[in-house]
Amino acid sequence: MFADSYMLLYFISLLKRNFSIYMQVPSYTSTNIDSQKQASNNPTGFISLLLLATAIPFILGPLLRNVYTDSEIAQQFFYLILMVGGYHQVASVYLYFDKDAKKIINKHKWYFYFWPLMIASSIMLFYMVDNLWLESYLLQSYAMLTIYHYQKQNIGVYSLLAPTLGPERMQPIERHLIMGGAIVGMLIFTWPIERTLFQGTVFSTYKDGFESASLLILCSLTLYTLYYICKNYLFIQASKRQYLRALLLLALVTFFWPMLVIEDKQTAFFMYATAHGLQYYLFIAIASLNSNKIQQLLDTEHIKGVFLRYYNLILFVVLTALSAYLWKQLYQVNPPAIFNFSESEIKRATFGLASSISLIHYWVDGRIWKMRHQDSRDFMRSKFMFLFAN
Repeated sequence: MFADSYMLLYFISLLKRNFSIYMQVPSYTSTNIDSQKQASNNPTGFISLLLLATAIPFILGPLLRNVYTDSEIAQQFFYLILMVGGYHQVASVYLYFDKDAKKIINKHKWYFYFWPLMIASSIMLFYMVDNLWLESYLLQSYAMLTIYHYQKQNIGVYSLLAPTLGPERMQPIERHLIMGGAIVGMLIFTWPIERTLFQGTVFSTYKDGFESASLLILCSLTLYTLYYICKNYLFIQASKRQYLRALLLLALVTFFWPMLVIEDKQTAFFMYATAHGLQYYLFIAIASLNSNKIQQLLDTEHIKGVFLRYYNLILFVVLTALSAYLWKQLYQVNPPAIFNFSESEIKRATFGLASSISLIHYWVDGRIWKMRHQDSRDFMRSKFMFLFAN
């Protein structure tokens, strides 16, 4: 039942081995709990894990693909990681069970309960209509929204890490540069780049032109970002240079370069989509392990803090694995060729429900992690206290 979530469980085991760098991991006996102070001012472990989660898929994807035709194991491993990376979307379910996140959810019930139901109902109805023209444009909109969502998370990554990599927060121009990368991704439509996916839309006719435009924009963004980081982070006084920040900004601005460089578009998609998924798993895993209440209990050497920490982590893993399994079963009710759905309205509605889960994930995350809201800032400070200590 949970075989498809093997990689998620493996990734969580790696996280647990590294959390001690920046989180309190107390040891205890039946008579005493030895609670070390959290290294609030040392986010090195988190930064290292986040950079690894981002970089590893960009290395692993091409390596696996190079031996893809000669190795059945490599082929299965490639698809397993890609599939588990996609399952990150159902990890949002955990937020509805997290006590800190529920403070936000309960204050905005219409946003987190009513509108997700409306999204699901609308997409189900949309597929029941079974109009090829409408479905083509829905897929196009979904593809662009996915790219936008990826870059919004990258902005969140950069805004969290920028103050730890240098003395200044993310600058407005840096936000604009990263979102410029989203324009590149939107223009090349996301995966798999097949004209048949966009039949019935104007995009299929001008696809080559859009790809040329996206390449031009990517080159322009890359050149300007190089100029910006050289001026502000590299060619300055040695004591003030910020090499890691410069590299991170460049990587996030050019996040979708594989689509324009790598011939195999499935490998290209694997690289950035899996990086996005692993980033999200890391964020939710840390959110499950941290909170002000847990930290207070650990500071007072209370064993309940240890229990709550690992109970939340197990809850996150189980909920994500179960949700991923159910999501897969929904799609398998009516697995279509492209737009070749069953005549059964129930099966088309079921496919619409499965498709709506991604949009609901975008909707929920668009509020929970939005730092401009005070309750979201409080949530982030509670979960990522080691980044806000200074």
